[in-house]
Amino acid sequence: MELTNIFSSYDLKARIFPSILAAVPLFAFGNAIDFRVELTMKLSLLSLASFAVIAFIANSVRQKGQRIEKRLFQKWDGAPTTRFLRHRDSTFDQHTKVRYQNFLGRAIEKEMPTENREISNPEESDALYESGVRWLRKYTQDKNSYPLVFKENVAYGFSRNLLGLKATGIVIAVAVLIVELILLGLPIFPNLITALKPHCLSIIVSFIALGGWFFLVREDVVKRNADSYARALLEVCESI
Repeated sequence: MELTNIFSSYDLKARIFPSILAAVPLFAFGNAIDFRVELTMKLSLLSLASFAVIAFIANSVRQKGQRIEKRLFQKWDGAPTTRFLRHRDSTFDQHTKVRYQNFLGRAIEKEMPTENREISNPEESDALYESGVRWLRKYTQDKNSYPLVFKENVAYGFSRNLLGLKATGIVIAVAVLIVELILLGLPIFPNLITALKPHCLSIIVSFIALGGWFFLVREDVVKRNADSYARALLEVCESI
């Protein structure tokens, strides 16, 4: 059975894949353990355990991603789509921005704020921009009609959810390393060189995972993807 038959394309790429990456050290560790059972049975047990771990992590990945998104939006002074529509923002030139504002205003049947109104009442202005963006997101849900929007949304969702899982991923990798070192220090491994062979991959994978979590999973990557998604979404206003 293909995963695409179980999960939507967005769920698979933006939620399940981050969960798999977080659990990779556990998979490597499980493969290194000698269960004293036949290979077929070992693979079956590992498959079941892997599915359970992924399901457990994936169950919380959306909540973790949304929680960190809220914190990031506060840090960035609003969602990228909201910021880009503000008169004081310079991402789009003023003429293009006004076209987007007017289009979204007609879509939600509201008059978009002027520059002076935005200055005098920024909260109401942001609420109108956010309402227009909600309409636009709903209108562009068909990934076949708006492939670029879908692609950028997946990239943003993946990086956001991965950042939300950063602490979990680090804890898993460190825990695997600690357990491996404890196991290698036990008297059941009189020959350390021989014992290292099946566990070497698990240790290496955990170190690589730690490096990835610390150096690749960063807020600036999420911001770059969020901005790209916001641009792709707003530019649809020119083609509808």
